[in-house]
Amino acid sequence: WAGIEYRNNHHRTTKISSLKNWSTMLGLDLCSLFLLYNKTSSVKTTEKELQRRKMKLFLYLLRSPIFDIYTRPSLYYLLQRLIKKIPLLGTLIEAYIHDW
Repeated sequence: WAGIEYRNNHHRTTKISSLKNWSTMLGLDLCSLFLLYNKTSSVKTTEKELQRRKMKLFLYLLRSPIFDIYTRPSLYYLLQRLIKKIPLLGTLIEAYIHDW
């Protein structure tokens, strides 16, 4: 993970283990979604379950450590670009973002 800077060895092992945990859980959710998707039943509850699991995959982007490494900097960059395009409201939003 090229974007990660480690301060000390303990922090590094913690970050690596959290990435391993995150990727393991993502893999399990992808496998369960694949198995459920291969069933040919079109029961309403199955369709709802598929939608729920697809949303859960999207929410993986909002979980640490991926949020801290990739999602937050990307959102911050997009908000900075958006602020420059909104004259008055942009300054209010910018003050809020700096506190965030």
